Amino acid sequence: MYTPAIPQKFLTTTTDLYKKGSNFRFGFSSEMDIGFFSFHLNPEIRYSDDERDLIMKRIYGALDLLGLELEIGKDSQWWGPGYHGAMLFSNNPEPMTMIRLGNPHPFLLPWIFKHLGLFKFSTFLTELESDRAFPEPYFWGLRLNLKPVSYFELGIQRTFFLGGRGEDETLDAWLKTMKFENGYDVPQDGHDVPNDQHVGADVKITLPFRWQPLQVYGEIAAEDISRNITIKGGYLAGIYLPRIFNLETIDLRGEYTRTRKILYHHNTYRSGYTYKGRLIGHHLGSDAEGLFVGTSLYGDGDTRYSFYYDREKKGLTSRKNPEVSHEFVLALRQRVSERTELSLKGGYERVRDSGYISGNNTDNIAFEISFDSSW
Repeated sequence: MYTPAIPQKFLTTTTDLYKKGSNFRFGFSSEMDIGFFSFHLNPEIRYSDDERDLIMKRIYGALDLLGLELEIGKDSQWWGPGYHGAMLFSNNPEPMTMIRLGNPHPFLLPWIFKHLGLFKFSTFLTELESDRAFPEPYFWGLRLNLKPVSYFELGIQRTFFLGGRGEDETLDAWLKTMKFENGYDVPQDGHDVPNDQHVGADVKITLPFRWQPLQVYGEIAAEDISRNITIKGGYLAGIYLPRIFNLETIDLRGEYTRTRKILYHHNTYRSGYTYKGRLIGHHLGSDAEGLFVGTSLYGDGDTRYSFYYDREKKGLTSRKNPEVSHEFVLALRQRVSERTELSLKGGYERVRDSGYISGNNTDNIAFEISFDSSW
């Protein structure tokens, strides 16, 4: 892969940033499964013109018992129906070392709660890095999914940072934080426990019309400020067409995102809603908007041609010269053998007022080729 640009998120929304010049990745994934216990390993060698590194992208063990799964190790998460981004938890940051509990297969709750439909949950706990403005806070989250009918899904989620090095992290501090009692963005007294709260909700509606099936979805995120939760954090909305009228081999997706200036910021946790410098939520960041449009054409066999356009505008209200980028990408994915797939990508990005500097315009070109083999 080649790009003349500085390190950036071009061609990808994951934690893998391409650097100037050539970039090479070689890795493998291996999984051991003995029924009630599984172990996953995913190392990767990364090479660029000025750097060589061996990283462990993911490594975790999972214990399955009574319909629940307990996972311990380093892994990533994605919350919500968004395709190009997620408001509270995406794969934009590096995978975190965490303890996670959930039910991988949804089930009906007992008694009258069965009318809520299929139920699924996921909760996790981790400690963030020490190299941040407020070192080593705990990071906790919970997501609930309900599907009362086949065409409607509802998600509710909550995350918070709590404490940090030298701060109160007792059981009482946890209980007060759970109940939204203390430690908000503007503490009233010195006894408050520092914490940063986020809540969110999302819906996905599937409409299987015979003439035109479609899905519509949306997600909102709320930020804590001055001892209240404000819904002015941000939102995304999208639509997906699995086919276009009678054209079974073409799909189409559109997604719009808007974030407010207060989202992902905090007076105490000045590093913001980040892990190792990368946003945990939507890669757009705060005070921004984005429009993503993508389509795919499915050819013979497992061939897929894709095109997408992404427009992002950052610093909408907080900067005199907002940064505006336009990205165009063409992609091909082709199965070349029973076990191997070939992927080709090429893209062009135009950035106006880069770094919020008037007249600082850049052009980026990127190419990517990858092989995936399974054995």
